[in-house]
Amino acid sequence: MRIRVQAFAVNSTDTGVRAGQRDSSQASPPYVPGMDAAGVIDEVGPDVSGWEVGDEVMAIALPLSAHGGAYVEELVAPVGSFTRIPWKTWIPLASTMPMNGLTALQILSRAGLAPGQTLAVTGAAGLLGNYVVQLAVAGSGGAACLAAGRRMSGSRRVARWGGSWCRGEATTT
Repeated sequence: MRIRVQAFAVNSTDTGVRAGQRDSSQASPPYVPGMDAAGVIDEVGPDVSGWEVGDEVMAIALPLSAHGGAYVEELVAPVGSFTRIPWKTWIPLASTMPMNGLTALQILSRAGLAPGQTLAVTGAAGLLGNYVVQLAVAGSGGAACLAAGRRMSGSRRVARWGGSWCRGEATTT
């Protein structure tokens, strides 16, 4: 399947490779960075079903794979790399979802948060923290999410996502 990329996200793996802090020598030249993209399907293979030209999708790209990374105009990848963009989601926002959303789900899976438990999220007002807070609140039956920080704008943001905010030391509930 191929998409016309309309947005891609820059994550720590990408910046680490550019800074020489992560190894990209295993990639076939030219190395194309980028792990997250979003766009519109412009070609579907003959054996692919359930997808149509014009569908808005987001994708995980693997820079070390034969298909390369997401910093491209057209991204070709296996069908399993794509998922539909949630309805009315802005495509640039959707480009941040694949790796951050997957990471947040893995964090919560490992945490095993039960209803009524409290999860302390360091950096809750940031992009990954955003996903962790929202998914924890939505999936745990009302877990409280606490976050420590210095700015009130972050406090309001976390509250909008359903979390509560503590400043300085973490507290217990």
